[in-house]
Amino acid sequence: MTPTPDTPALKVTNLLRLSLLLRLNRSPAHGYQLIQEVGQQLHQKISASHVYPFLRELEKKKWIHSKKNDRTNVFALTAEGRRQVGVLLGQFDGILESALSNKIKTCAHCGCKVFENAHAHKGKLFCCHFCAEAWDKRA
Repeated sequence: MTPTPDTPALKVTNLLRLSLLLRLNRSPAHGYQLIQEVGQQLHQKISASHVYPFLRELEKKKWIHSKKNDRTNVFALTAEGRRQVGVLLGQFDGILESALSNKIKTCAHCGCKVFENAHAHKGKLFCCHFCAEAWDKRA
């Protein structure tokens, strides 16, 4: 598949790769830090043999760059890497929206989307008690 502005130039085929990219999207990190933090997030032991080859692949694609810091390499997303992460996240928007659509409610007053803890009042759902009170005043 030829990449377009809306498709990433690299396949992210598993949760580990996605998690590494999302972690780097927050801030630069060295390899051991990535292994520890992503491992905690995924609740599993992450092998360096899965992380470092992927980081090398990202460097070849110019999604990240590394800088020697003391005895470790610190990896950071490049501008292209941040753009590509944005493309990946855009692809997940539709998947997540589809999965959550039946769980998301709309506030009867302001129209905002409510995922959890909607405020029920007089047979309607609201995002908060302020919207419920404002609805009462309208009627």
